[in-house]
Amino acid sequence: MRLAYGALLAVGASLFAFIACGGGQASPTATSAAQAKTQAKSATPTPSIRTQGESRVIEIYLSEPTGTHQTGRATLTETAGKTRIQVEVSPPMAGAQPMHVHTGTCRAVGPIAAALDNVVSGNSETTLDMPLSQLTTGDKVINVHLSFSDIRTYTACGEIPKLPGG
Repeated sequence: MRLAYGALLAVGASLFAFIACGGGQASPTATSAAQAKTQAKSATPTPSIRTQGESRVIEIYLSEPTGTHQTGRATLTETAGKTRIQVEVSPPMAGAQPMHVHTGTCRAVGPIAAALDNVVSGNSETTLDMPLSQLTTGDKVINVHLSFSDIRTYTACGEIPKLPGG
């Protein structure tokens, strides 16, 4: 009985995250109970923050709460007051996928803060004319959408960590 109750809680938490990530918009197809249980047990890797020459580099994990779409990573590199964002997601989708920096969290996605180049064949690279400190305020996410025709479905999301000076 205890195991069934734990599984029910895991499914409920997963569905809450699933609905919340949509920001009140249409969401991806719901996950099975087994997938929800697996997702609830897995931990999101901690962002990696390092210095490379004159640049600060942050690597964040991208995931989708139901585990039904894409996972990957985003690498943010600051050089000379600009921030390059490289994204790799898997599996790649057939068409171009819109991608943005949004305010909020992956559970409560807010308005677009910056448009990024589309993900094509699982990859994207964009250079923003802003320092990394404008993105590392603790209230920004990188969000990948399924397609232009299904912009409300999020396939991968990663929270940009707050850094000192951000």
